[in-house]
Amino acid sequence: MSARPYVVVHVAVSLDGATVGFQPDVALFYRLAGTWREDVTLAGADTILAQEAALAALAGRGAEVV
Repeated sequence: MSARPYVVVHVAVSLDGATVGFQPDVALFYRLAGTWREDVTLAGADTILAQEAALAALAGRGAEVV
């Protein structure tokens, strides 16, 4: 067993190399993500900020937001 973490980087990229301006297949992403068994999940700031409203709603129902 390696001491290094198993890290998966998954980025939706179009054939011309763009990472914006198209709709990724979210269902496919979640099917794949369930198979990775990664030790680390990296998320960009936009991903985290997009969840603020959902986390605030959970906080009102007793969930702890860290």
